[in-house]
Amino acid sequence: MLTAAAIAVLMKRLHENGKVDTKKICIGIDGSLYRFHPRFNMVIQRHLKILAPVLLNYELRISADGSGIGAAICAITANDARKALRKGEIKKSPFYQQHNNIS
Repeated sequence: MLTAAAIAVLMKRLHENGKVDTKKICIGIDGSLYRFHPRFNMVIQRHLKILAPVLLNYELRISADGSGIGAAICAITANDARKALRKGEIKKSPFYQQHNNIS
């Protein structure tokens, strides 16, 4: 189950990096498969127990207009990174430098 695998990777990274201050996190999911399939939530929960057992206390919730919100977050993050790059607060990653030279 790819959805559960992606969520498990994010949960593991949050757990390993100690980036979670709260005891419970909320994971928003958008899409008609999750919204209308009668057992899709159960399938994701079962796979998460296998892939990321007891890492974080989480709750899966339906997120209305998740793609629009996600696009807005990406745009804000990219804009902030561009400003920080211009001020010299951050440097371009080696990946960006390597692939930016491709014609």
